[in-house]
Amino acid sequence: MVSIYWTLGGGAAVMADPLPLEQSLSLAEQVYFQNLHFPRRRADWLLGRWVAKCLLRAADERLRDYALRRISVLRNAQGAPQVWVTPDTPYPVALSLTHREGWAACALAPAPDLMLGIDLECIEPRVPAFVADYFTAEERAYVKSLPETYLSLAVTLIWSLKEAVLKALRVGLAWDTRRVNVDLPVSLTPNPSWQAARVSVRGIAAPWWAWWCVLGQKVLTLAVCADESPTDLAYVPIGYPARMRQSIGC
Repeated sequence: MVSIYWTLGGGAAVMADPLPLEQSLSLAEQVYFQNLHFPRRRADWLLGRWVAKCLLRAADERLRDYALRRISVLRNAQGAPQVWVTPDTPYPVALSLTHREGWAACALAPAPDLMLGIDLECIEPRVPAFVADYFTAEERAYVKSLPETYLSLAVTLIWSLKEAVLKALRVGLAWDTRRVNVDLPVSLTPNPSWQAARVSVRGIAAPWWAWWCVLGQKVLTLAVCADESPTDLAYVPIGYPARMRQSIGC
């Protein structure tokens, strides 16, 4: 089984001092970017591409010397991110992106057909109707059994794991989220290290592998559909371009 490479990047300093578009985006990406009209959407999209390209260059020796503008990360026909380094052939990796509140995370594997999804969510209260509408009976019973202090974390985790699975399936929220069932441990321990979760998808017999971690007030989740568990979840630190390094003082 392949290794999964992942990273996380962002923060106020990065968002305040992005690279010029002609240095960070391919021509096709620049065209797409110019058609995004909302400032927050533009900022999130740009950050996601920068994080994805930095991870690609750091994790894949074949791309190590590529300028960012030579790599394109664009949506395919299913709406999932697809990597291109030549105009006629997709680059052979599986890649998933997520962003929230000025941060972006990316996961990739050197296996283009692998179903891989990553999701980042803020830990925040949600109304009871949210759980009633989007959670399975088993998930609702689990949430109901928890102390009040763990409710926001548990609900956010379940939702994020569902999102990661639906991204891996490349269907997004077009599917009923109750087709995905998340089974979390009885005792939740917020931890920045990956912890395993069990997920299943109604109508799909293939096994799923899923993990979660807590990073400050956010949860990061990862899901893979494969016969065997990935051999490694390898964190890859990404370097800030020179002008970003200057802005954050490193």
